[in-house]
Amino acid sequence: MTNSWSHYGQKFTVNKKLYNKKAVEYYEEGKVLQQQGKLSDAELAYKEAIIINQDYYQAHNNLGSIMNLSGCRRLSDVVENNS
Repeated sequence: MTNSWSHYGQKFTVNKKLYNKKAVEYYEEGKVLQQQGKLSDAELAYKEAIIINQDYYQAHNNLGSIMNLSGCRRLSDVVENNS
């Protein structure tokens, strides 16, 4: 499965299987970091997975768990901390 687009006349193709594989790698890294108690590093790994695959609900769920543990209770907290 591929996705193609053009930019300034040059055609680009992305292999979605490889793209999603990278998201899984970040997610798995996040799980290990979370288990080690390295929550800020795990948060970054989950965010990378979500950037690659916005529909990756497991990464969203684990990111939400970390944010809850960190005392983040509102979406506005997330927006303020990331700006």
